[in-house]
Amino acid sequence: MVPLDVNRICLTCSRRFVGRTSDIKRGYSKYCSKDCYDDWQRKNTPKGINNPLWKRIKRSCLKCLRSIWVKPARIEDGRGKYCSKECYYSDLKQRMIGRKMSTKARSKISGKNHYNWKGGRSLINRKRFKNAEWDAIKKQVYSRDNRTCQKCGKNCLWMDISCHHIKPWRESKDNSLENLVTLCRSCHARADLLGFPRAGHKSFR
Repeated sequence: MVPLDVNRICLTCSRRFVGRTSDIKRGYSKYCSKDCYDDWQRKNTPKGINNPLWKRIKRSCLKCLRSIWVKPARIEDGRGKYCSKECYYSDLKQRMIGRKMSTKARSKISGKNHYNWKGGRSLINRKRFKNAEWDAIKKQVYSRDNRTCQKCGKNCLWMDISCHHIKPWRESKDNSLENLVTLCRSCHARADLLGFPRAGHKSFR
């Protein structure tokens, strides 16, 4: 009868350990632990070009002509042309020097011809926010709320405070104090992105 357990000697540290007969028949039980197996792999596995699984292709950097090894998948995607980001941006900057867009070409993608044209809203918003009336309204809102975010309760400094419209200004055009609330910048971003409840101040407090 064949014994189920056999004494073995680890190929890495030469320590004795017990291995199963079934594992030995399949070519296992050569190492006493995973750490010893990993050590053996690091020492005996060929690296770089000598590895049988090596599939990279040798190319030259377009900027500094340094030899680099690139994966075939990157070459198929049109990448792997530079050895580093520094070479890429340096070459890009050099290729863009002196290239200017003609007035005719610029007119095709500017103003109303641009795909992201919103009807001149940026000028309207700039006039709405850059005036003494809006600054006075914000100061009243901040003073009423004690410069505290009405969503998370954070005490806001000047660089982290913002005035939020409960009902969006684009819908209501309402700058009254009942429609304004103090929020920190992070809560204000979430309010614009996700939308907080709009039932009034009670939804924020």
